[in-house]
Amino acid sequence: MKTGPAALLVDTDRLAEMATERVVARGVRYFLEDRVFELDWDEDGLQARVEGSDPDHPYEVSITVCDDGELDACCTCPFDWEPVCKHMVAALLAYAA
Repeated sequence: MKTGPAALLVDTDRLAEMATERVVARGVRYFLEDRVFELDWDEDGLQARVEGSDPDHPYEVSITVCDDGELDACCTCPFDWEPVCKHMVAALLAYAA
């Protein structure tokens, strides 16, 4: 079994610190709908592709663990109003699963 950084395992309190309830709920929905694919991780973080509104153009998600243990997340979607988007939430949940 492949193991990765424990810092990527976030609980509901940590998710609530990273995004609003609405974004977390949408990320949970995307996770439950199996929209996360090509999930890969190593000691530095994880990479995933997440299906958005257009299944022909998935979003690329990258989440790395900084030296201080904080997460640095980015996604190719246009959402930039909060530190994480629904695609990042879905990727974190898929990693935890």
